[in-house]
Amino acid sequence: MKQRIGIFVLTAIVLLATVSCKKMFGDSDDPECGMLLKLKDEKYANYLTFIYSDKKNKVVGYPSPEDARTLNSYYPHAKCPNGYYFKWGYDAKYHIHDCYTDITIKEYRDIWEATKNKDIRDTLTSRVISRDPYEELYSIPYDTVFWKHKDNGVVGLNFDKINEMIESGEIFTYEGVERIK
Repeated sequence: MKQRIGIFVLTAIVLLATVSCKKMFGDSDDPECGMLLKLKDEKYANYLTFIYSDKKNKVVGYPSPEDARTLNSYYPHAKCPNGYYFKWGYDAKYHIHDCYTDITIKEYRDIWEATKNKDIRDTLTSRVISRDPYEELYSIPYDTVFWKHKDNGVVGLNFDKINEMIESGEIFTYEGVERIK
């Protein structure tokens, strides 16, 4: 009986990992899922975003700059048509509390190095330039339409398809794409 329960639990874990947006992709450098966003000011695209408190008065979340995979979710990487950007990371619902700073990736690494083993939330909070940076924010699902696959693994984003769907407006009505803001 214990063996059956163990097999059931293991099967459930594998199934959840398979369908989860936060699924890890082995050795792939690609993110777990993504966001499509439109910034209130184009200059924000040059800077890092951090997680702001619910009260929007203090930075509460920031990555280690040595972890490129995590750092990617704090930076909008790909310019898309019509003023949109694609941002790697976790589900957009987790980014509703983002704030933009005037800090570049290189500068962030320098700040991190200079303040090793110290709490840098006050420093980051003092550099916030927008507490409400998104004009629009969409959650993009882990879906074969958006992600290129090979040998049961993700190998990259399908930007040609993403850009085509943005230009036609299809992305905004595609099943699984959810407008967060």
